Amino acid sequence: MEIWEVAENDDRIEGLTADGKPDPAYAASLGLKDAPLGRRALGAGVDIVCYALLQVPYLVFTLPLLLKLAQGKFGFARFLSHPDFMLAAIAGGATILLSLIFIVVQIVFHGRRGVTLGKAVAGVRSVNVKTLERPGIGRAFLRALVLWGSGIIPVAPIAFLASPLFDKENRGRGWHDKVAEIWMVDVREGLDPYDEKRMRIARKTVAAAPVAERKSLPSLSTPNDHDAGSYRPAGRVSAGVLGVSRPKARQDDPGASPGGSLATPPSGPVAPKPVTPSIPVSRAVPPNHGQVVPPPPPTPTPTPHPTPQPAPHHTPAPTPAPTPAPTPAPTPLPTSGGQQPPAQARERGIMLKVDSGERIPVSGLVLVGRDPALTENTLGARTVSIIDVSVSKTHMSLRPSGDGVEVTDRGSTNGTVVIHEGATRRLKAWEPVLAPVGAMIRFGDRSALVRRG
Repeated sequence: MEIWEVAENDDRIEGLTADGKPDPAYAASLGLKDAPLGRRALGAGVDIVCYALLQVPYLVFTLPLLLKLAQGKFGFARFLSHPDFMLAAIAGGATILLSLIFIVVQIVFHGRRGVTLGKAVAGVRSVNVKTLERPGIGRAFLRALVLWGSGIIPVAPIAFLASPLFDKENRGRGWHDKVAEIWMVDVREGLDPYDEKRMRIARKTVAAAPVAERKSLPSLSTPNDHDAGSYRPAGRVSAGVLGVSRPKARQDDPGASPGGSLATPPSGPVAPKPVTPSIPVSRAVPPNHGQVVPPPPPTPTPTPHPTPQPAPHHTPAPTPAPTPAPTPAPTPLPTSGGQQPPAQARERGIMLKVDSGERIPVSGLVLVGRDPALTENTLGARTVSIIDVSVSKTHMSLRPSGDGVEVTDRGSTNGTVVIHEGATRRLKAWEPVLAPVGAMIRFGDRSALVRRG
């Protein structure tokens, strides 16, 4: 007996190509989006402004006194005894201490949460470009060191800050980002990589193997290719018995139906087979309400044979003329040898496969939410409950539209996002958006794949 074990420490990194490089398509399928250069510049500007504000005490109180000392207006002894020396020393020390604290806090938060003060304002986060997780304090410090070190050359910082414009991968990564293996992502329009629950759901959705299509099983109430007849539960007699009992046809009968006594013609009205009544018509029971019984066809009258009568010895008995036999009614021709014509293949409809495994067919208006409620405009819609605190009471509505689903966010709290072929679109409230087959819909912490059912 073989026992399978699962390794606790799996070092495999998802989303890498065969040569170990990060795959942009995998990141896009998760819902991650490149940070716009405009907001990246905004975040960098906020950080620079905050750092510059910390230098104000030094520039106002300390730097003027140092310039006078450098210009030789007084000696070092006069500098130490100057009335403004104590204020200049306190201002300079406060600036150095606050600047050091600011830089350390920025690097630590950048390494552990991928955010600085400016990035938080601009809605930008930093991740490790390979693992799509936190970059780490070491990589954050290396990136800052490369950027600061470029200040040795006067125009180098400008070149480094403009380098994301020339990224060959079109991901907005500058030279300092590539050295530290860091990627800036947009958390306003795309998925937040530090939302562990949503990232886990997105990874499982992308890595999930497609479910095999279920084999279509024949129904007891509809015809199929292997049965010439179909069962009609609506054909009731007054006694409550389903169907009408008819005698089974013989195998050699060309119009025999393999469905037996309960089989009916495959489609449309077909002339019934003539049945010879076993009792006189005058004594027959009238047909039941709701069931049409065809009148019996005329039965050929057999030729009567004369009964020998005792005749007188002198006169022979006359032979009566035979009565001509009536022509029997023509038997209706069987349709296709009793076989049912193949039914036209039914096109599969649109459905949503939720990450929990639930399937939501979309054949009309469908309301999805934690406890969706019908309104005057949605009377007759089908409601689907998704038990999740991240899903609003009536989160979104679905409606079939061509080769996809028309999704409308109904003013939800956590919003609705449609992801298709690497493009991510966050829905505005009450604005319908088409999600084609193959697209992924993320609502709250849940996600669903649009497919044909």
